[in-house]
Amino acid sequence: MKHIPAPWTLEDCEDSDSQLVMSPHNVCVCSVADEASANLIAAAPDMLEALKLALDLCYNGAISFKKYGFTSDNDIDETYRAAIAKAEGRI
Repeated sequence: MKHIPAPWTLEDCEDSDSQLVMSPHNVCVCSVADEASANLIAAAPDMLEALKLALDLCYNGAISFKKYGFTSDNDIDETYRAAIAKAEGRI
């Protein structure tokens, strides 16, 4: 099963105080009553990719490190931190 393509972003709903989680093709993924939940939902594709990366690196180590084009551990950290920051509404 595939999800709606990322990145997902937030938009204010014109008719209510809800937040709309939107796809790049202007498809509404969902409407959420509070901003914190909307941030978490919008970050779901980023977090999924970060988890896939973590699992791949755990099992395949240096092979995956090169596959993703990382040059240092900082590159990996930044991928994880960006997904967390999006989920927390900081980006």
